[in-house]
Amino acid sequence: MPTKVINRTLPATAVRPSLRRGNPAALVAVHTGQTVLDLGSRAGIAVLMYARRVGPTGKAYGLDMSYEMLALARQNQWLAGVENAAFLQGRIEAIPLRDNSVDVIVSNGVIKLSATQNRVLAEVFRVLKPGGRFAVSGVAEAMREPGCRGQLAAAGFEQIAIEPESPYRVGIRAVKPVGRAIGAAS
Repeated sequence: MPTKVINRTLPATAVRPSLRRGNPAALVAVHTGQTVLDLGSRAGIAVLMYARRVGPTGKAYGLDMSYEMLALARQNQWLAGVENAAFLQGRIEAIPLRDNSVDVIVSNGVIKLSATQNRVLAEVFRVLKPGGRFAVSGVAEAMREPGCRGQLAAAGFEQIAIEPESPYRVGIRAVKPVGRAIGAAS
């Protein structure tokens, strides 16, 4: 059976698994030529949207540990005709990208599923370029204060903002300070 395409840009198979999830795009701006990473990318809807926003000079990556979701995301990428995206298999505790290589990292809250959230935040910090931005959407209100802010600060982030998205969920934004490169600069 053929796959229906929503709004001529996103396949329905990308949209369905993402319904009722947070919207990190509302928390952070993305610009032409930037590199974006979506942690827990599932069927790829955010990656495909970011790929279109960053244009042909930019790149959008999706990271997921599920081979089934990666296969679906790659199918959706093909259906949407997006060439500047890549879907990577891996864990958020060990992001398979170079140090200082990403401008923006987003997530729909998969971080809360990790038993080692501090390790995830250290990896996010490692992969972000200096001045890079991090946004998490759809996080339970329980992560609001003070632990979450403290974890982000301990990882090295600044300009930390934790904002309500709904009565039960918050969005989190943070920035890797300029001048805080990790390892060899990219």
